[in-house]
Amino acid sequence: MPEGGRELETFATAILNAHRVIAKVFPNLSTEVERMEACHKRWRAHRTPSAEHKRRFDSFWQRCRSLLCAPCLDARKHDEASDIHAAYKRAMAGKGHLVPTLITFAGPEHPLEEADACVSAAIGHWSRFASRKIFRRVVAGYARGVELVVNHDDNTVRVLVSMLALVEDEHHLEQAGGWLNLWNEVGSKPSELALCEQPDISEPEGHATLVAFMRRVATVAIRPAHLCESHPSGLVCDAEKLAKLRAALRCRKLIIFGGAMRR
Repeated sequence: MPEGGRELETFATAILNAHRVIAKVFPNLSTEVERMEACHKRWRAHRTPSAEHKRRFDSFWQRCRSLLCAPCLDARKHDEASDIHAAYKRAMAGKGHLVPTLITFAGPEHPLEEADACVSAAIGHWSRFASRKIFRRVVAGYARGVELVVNHDDNTVRVLVSMLALVEDEHHLEQAGGWLNLWNEVGSKPSELALCEQPDISEPEGHATLVAFMRRVATVAIRPAHLCESHPSGLVCDAEKLAKLRAALRCRKLIIFGGAMRR
């Protein structure tokens, strides 16, 4: 499902309504929901700016920054993508030998009730993968994002770990069997290599692919579209599911920068 314009508005409303339901069960969240409601109100006003705001292209609304606030998730994606692009340009300056490599590992599916363990396993998997000597030898810099994907049809979740890596020399990597082999060697359950590409950034198409992937790495937590599901009554966000997903993602390092791309 797309997440622009009216669609994002619909997702945002459904997710906010689910937060309101959760706050009735956990009153300590009521203040956060109040901030989220104010954030939504300011966001809507920002989307229809006055003539004065139109002259200020850098204007933005005061965000609540709640983990699963739909407008904040969308804004955070743009902010993080900008940081990735800036870190990439710094790292590549004067180092034409580095090869931008786009990688996404798709983890195994877990029941939604195991969302917390699913996220923990994926982040632990990444830590072991990135600490390997061959990784440190081959990858000069990277930006890594973690996204939780929900399948509402069978109530399962899986984690996508996406990385923009600046690769120095793949010779050792090829000898070790490639990216997927290196990744699966440090995990208890096999993952899939959803994407592995080295676009030709000297061509407009390759550069566009790189920029699009930066946005993918920057899409952390859960996309608003994945938090919602279609019912006969319309688009809804299940409060019980939202509570489990929110708990699974709290206090996690969902995006990190390393090596020559450290910010």
